[in-house]
Amino acid sequence: METTGTQEKMRPPHFGDRLMIGVVLASGLLALATDAHARPEQIPMPVEEPEPGESPGTEEPPPEDPEEPPLIEPPAGLACVEEDDQSVCDPDHPADKPPGNTPSMAWFNDMSFRMYELQESLDDMASWASGQDVYIYYYSTWMKSVVQQYYALAYDAPGKPHQYPYGPMTRGDFNYVYYYWVRVIYFSLLHYSVEYYDRHQGSPQIPQYLDRLGDVSSTYHPLVLCNYGFNGDDQGAREDLTARAAEARAGLQ
Repeated sequence: METTGTQEKMRPPHFGDRLMIGVVLASGLLALATDAHARPEQIPMPVEEPEPGESPGTEEPPPEDPEEPPLIEPPAGLACVEEDDQSVCDPDHPADKPPGNTPSMAWFNDMSFRMYELQESLDDMASWASGQDVYIYYYSTWMKSVVQQYYALAYDAPGKPHQYPYGPMTRGDFNYVYYYWVRVIYFSLLHYSVEYYDRHQGSPQIPQYLDRLGDVSSTYHPLVLCNYGFNGDDQGAREDLTARAAEARAGLQ
């Protein structure tokens, strides 16, 4: 699994015998404010300081509160392929017209839907894990918060791209946040999911665990396909096969 060397550094804190969760979604991602760092007010959750580690994009410690992630820098109009032909953003795409660095409005609409669906599945996973496993809870919550910040950087309103001086976020900007933030935290979530599955095989908790993780997987991969292709159903786009292998070790078939 990728990022294995940093997994122990990035372990979240033990929250004690009782976790208090006040999960408040403001009608999902579709109701987020334009401020990338704004989120609904909710009852604070008491947590301890995490062990030292580095978050994927900022080299800062993981957040004390996983619902308050380190800030992702505003997009800067990145190229999708460094020092390469920017008309081809997914060199492995077999279509005659590979995706470009400036996606269409249809692409932006589809990506906003994929982000919303991923948020919802991560929220369900976090709610389940609050009474089951502190590590799965921490990383599913952190990943959800990063996806929300990801959305707020990209959109002013449902499906309406935010306009920066260079225009809307480029595919290169989307690639950067996905690859250095969303994907790395997902692998941390999978790392602890594998541990949970190995410890609890055959127990009554496993069917619901598999349902929740399966929902996260089934919303993560369409976002990957949209990120690299024309939309979340683009089977010609690059896939995250390493994540598929990790999901199998975590019990998903």
